[in-house]
Amino acid sequence: MLRVSHVRLLRVHDFGVILIDGWLTIAKVLALYVKTNGKHGKHASVDDTQTIGAVSYLAVQVFEQFSTLNQFGAMTRATAKFQTFQYALIPSTAFLAVLTGAPKVQVSSITLEDTDWCLYKSLRDQETLFAETIKLFRQRGGPADDLI
Repeated sequence: MLRVSHVRLLRVHDFGVILIDGWLTIAKVLALYVKTNGKHGKHASVDDTQTIGAVSYLAVQVFEQFSTLNQFGAMTRATAKFQTFQYALIPSTAFLAVLTGAPKVQVSSITLEDTDWCLYKSLRDQETLFAETIKLFRQRGGPADDLI
């Protein structure tokens, strides 16, 4: 599992594992927002970050797993009736891991490499624990309050 660090920055267009609406899924990072100038600062968009904790929110495109395969579709349960793709603004606490490689991208789906598929499956086995942890973050207050 790759950690976000000075060695491996989190960048716009990276893919990662997220938790949204209690579901573990894959997302493509479209934008990163950080707060500038301390507590009363404004949010600004950045291209990359060394630490996920510095990020207030991430704008992402959500990909939901097809059946039990390592393929994920851009049309999720939340948007299937409208035949559209799903996008979300999530707090940094919902971004769990960066994928090690770039998935194979088709028009409306992605296929994970074997290493990333194993990472996803191991995290999915702990999905309930992650949901409970996010719930604790929300109880503390902060950006996760309204989004998950």
